[in-house]
Amino acid sequence: MSQEQSGSRPARRKRPRRQPVFDPVAQRYSRRICYEVEEIPIEEASVDEIKGDEDTPHIILRFSLNTTEKEIYDRIWEAPLLRHRTFNWELLGTLGQAERVRTLLGPRWATILRFDRTQYVKLVHEFYATFRHKTGDLFSEHVVLFSLGRQLFEMSVPRFAVLTGLYTEEEVQTSAFTESVRGYTLGTRRYWITSTDLAAFRSTIAEGPHASNAVSSAIRDPVHRYIHIVITSTFVGRQSGHDKCSNLDLMCLYSIIGQHDVNLATLLLSSMGRGGRRDESVSARLPLGHIISQIAAALGVFEKYSAAYLTPGLDTEVVNVADAKKAGMCTYEDPPRLVDARVSAGAGSSS
Repeated sequence: MSQEQSGSRPARRKRPRRQPVFDPVAQRYSRRICYEVEEIPIEEASVDEIKGDEDTPHIILRFSLNTTEKEIYDRIWEAPLLRHRTFNWELLGTLGQAERVRTLLGPRWATILRFDRTQYVKLVHEFYATFRHKTGDLFSEHVVLFSLGRQLFEMSVPRFAVLTGLYTEEEVQTSAFTESVRGYTLGTRRYWITSTDLAAFRSTIAEGPHASNAVSSAIRDPVHRYIHIVITSTFVGRQSGHDKCSNLDLMCLYSIIGQHDVNLATLLLSSMGRGGRRDESVSARLPLGHIISQIAAALGVFEKYSAAYLTPGLDTEVVNVADAKKAGMCTYEDPPRLVDARVSAGAGSSS
């Protein structure tokens, strides 16, 4: 007997629930940041009162004593911002490689590696003093935590991804975002690749064994070596050591050169997690200020603390010809010429 004949209603198919990227009504803070002074309303304060002086920090950085934020800030407050270096498209054009590099990057990597916003010293200090990232469920509203403009923000990874400008509201709802590779791990973990996978990928682009002290000069293709320099000078954010190739570097190359689907938001969070880890003896620079400015703009921070209340950091430069020559990308001729890629030992004589 059919359902119509029996008088019973047909069973309704449940529609898949659309996971909200960000629901401000449902927002519940799991953390509180304490300050030693009340915030001064902008309209009632002078610029000097907000910005502070040699003895008094900026109003957004006056964390209470004996707090984690104060401890981190005391460790990083003297750290200058990194001067990032991005693609020299004029040089790549001279070498006939501009279109090839743009194709490898695709629109998402091309967007994030521009680093064309102004970075602000105090916002970068505030971000790293308060930043926390808990790896796990992408959609939990307490996975990413930080303060900007003295306002605490807690959010999911998709919300963070939209704020960076890397993804749209629609894109973070797709399987291309939720099921792409999120990083690398020593063990076995869903949506993560292992160090063995990274080593296998490295063997396709570089010579020698995969190791923590592997050098970038082992990368066979000179264009790939140039991309690596830009990656370490921007997304990974190293002041020096561009001749080394870390696992995070390899993850970026795995995405760009290997053309694998990688979640750039989780990869960026991994890179940001390194920013506040600075010992007093280490002359590191604080990276990713341009992306922090992008996030601040998306959250309306500059509507409250305009440029008049902030100190700009260093502008982005390009990886120049001298750097490209040093990396073995091009010859010392004038104009320079692209050097030939080294052939893999296993490629055979016919290649």
